[in-house]
Amino acid sequence: MQIRVYAFWIALVGWTFASYGAPFSLSLDSQEVSVGEAVTLTLSITEGELTQDIQLPRIPDVAQGGSGRSSSVTIVNGQISRQIAYTFPLVPQKMPEKGKRVTIPSFVVEIDHKRYSTEPLSFVVTEPGASIPGAGVGAEDHDAGAGAGESAEGKAPAVFIQREFSNPTPYENEPMVSTVKIYHRVDLAKAEVAGDSKPPDMRVLTLGEDRGQEQMGGQVYQVIRLREVWVPTKSGALHVPSFRLQVGMMVPSQRRSQGLFGFFDQGRMVSKVVASREEDLSVRPLPKDPRDQLGLVGEFTGTVRLSTDHLKVGETATLTLKIEGRGALDRLGKLSLPFPSGIRAYDDKPEIKEEASATKGLLSRSTFKFALVPSQAGTFPLGEYRLVFFNPAKGAFSEIVVPLGTLTVDGSVDANGVAMTALPPAPPPAQKKGGEKQTVSAISTDLVDIYRGEWPSEGKNRTPIVGLVAFFLSCLLYGGARIRAFSRRRGKRGISKAQARKQFDAEVQRAASLDPLLSARKVYEALRVYLGALSGRYGAALTGQELEALVKERGLKPEVAALLHEIAARLEADSFSPHALQAEEARQKVAQMVALAKEMV
Repeated sequence: MQIRVYAFWIALVGWTFASYGAPFSLSLDSQEVSVGEAVTLTLSITEGELTQDIQLPRIPDVAQGGSGRSSSVTIVNGQISRQIAYTFPLVPQKMPEKGKRVTIPSFVVEIDHKRYSTEPLSFVVTEPGASIPGAGVGAEDHDAGAGAGESAEGKAPAVFIQREFSNPTPYENEPMVSTVKIYHRVDLAKAEVAGDSKPPDMRVLTLGEDRGQEQMGGQVYQVIRLREVWVPTKSGALHVPSFRLQVGMMVPSQRRSQGLFGFFDQGRMVSKVVASREEDLSVRPLPKDPRDQLGLVGEFTGTVRLSTDHLKVGETATLTLKIEGRGALDRLGKLSLPFPSGIRAYDDKPEIKEEASATKGLLSRSTFKFALVPSQAGTFPLGEYRLVFFNPAKGAFSEIVVPLGTLTVDGSVDANGVAMTALPPAPPPAQKKGGEKQTVSAISTDLVDIYRGEWPSEGKNRTPIVGLVAFFLSCLLYGGARIRAFSRRRGKRGISKAQARKQFDAEVQRAASLDPLLSARKVYEALRVYLGALSGRYGAALTGQELEALVKERGLKPEVAALLHEIAARLEADSFSPHALQAEEARQKVAQMVALAKEMV
């Protein structure tokens, strides 16, 4: 019996000396932390080198951040000692299922190829905003961190964060305002955002920040408000990570110095991570409406302006259409207006302006300009523009109708499509002395000199010169017409139908190895060239009427033209708003373009 007792004591003493002789120590910087805040686990190596990476065990509902490494050298009485510290931030994501305590299990540390096992550690988790101000400084500093030391104040946090949403259940593509409030009743020496707190499938516009004061729990807090406008691009459940902030604050020291130098004891800097709650938003899908093609959400109006409504053949009128209101217009893209036959339209790049508002969410304005060139005389009603959108305030779809006006065109064109303008009236014929009229014959020189604003002098024959000029101009006109016809047949850079189709197929083959958004744009450009070659011109010059004519010529259904319009509007909208098109939708557009190209064969 005595031998067993001695053996037990020997083993216990040996284990004790062995633990004291371990070349490392393990500690936590706090014994209590709120949900969303960070507690730091520190492994300090006093002897040797780490020969294998540290693998922390997985802890349920606790996020592990990136590790850090630091080293220090100390010289005391000529003795040099070195310490290497490895830090691991641990952030509880929610309250533990059983109790409030979280345990860090034992794990292996390999130093100089020798393996050691750590002892388990634990800490207490509290509800967000319930931790006392000293959290993150150590248990011995809790009362000092509270400031005045009163019980009511001692329970009030020094720093905490809340996040609010103007609408926690928005519709897809409906703007909402996110407000992060940082409450603090101690001076913050620094504050840095720790990680990205924005969910995927979200377009974000920054509003800025403002400061103020609020009273909570009997305490007066300074408040920093960070506001953003969020536009969800996808419906369904949306998980919003916590907003995390790395702050540095001054807390009084527990051990106050006495005497003269105690006057200069201002406390010490403490670094801490505070965070808001994680939240789940529910993004509602839009109701179905056969008129809705773009998925616009908000409330919009439209206005139109014509630079002139009365012009001559060959002159230009500018039509400006503005769509503006509350909501996002990035999906609108370019417009294809149904201008009548006899009016050639050339559109500029749309101008899109967005302004984030703390009260209205998002204010948008899209401006579209078209240069209208009539090729024949007459009166041309330009039709109207219709826009369908979902109004969340009414819970229903709305439609605006914008009349585009009417153009009155004077003049006519000849058989070659060249505008003919009325000649100015001829001056009165010269009269002989005595009041008798003199007959003047109309010859070609009269017409040329009328164009020049001159009249021939008597006795001077200009017929040979006029003939040469007319012949030279005729050659130029004929050559230009032939070159233009040839270029229309061949398309841009003289590309043929077969070459255009070959380039399109090559872009489709390469799409599998490219970024989905980039491949969709390249396939789209190749499709435009192919359509241009089919219609006898470059695809970029095709108007809506020419596209419909091409579809009719191929004997296809009108729905094909509508789908081409929809693809063009969607992809060109992505050019003006980089967050408009997602990868999966880009792949879908590529598949649709491949199917359309097969229909065009």
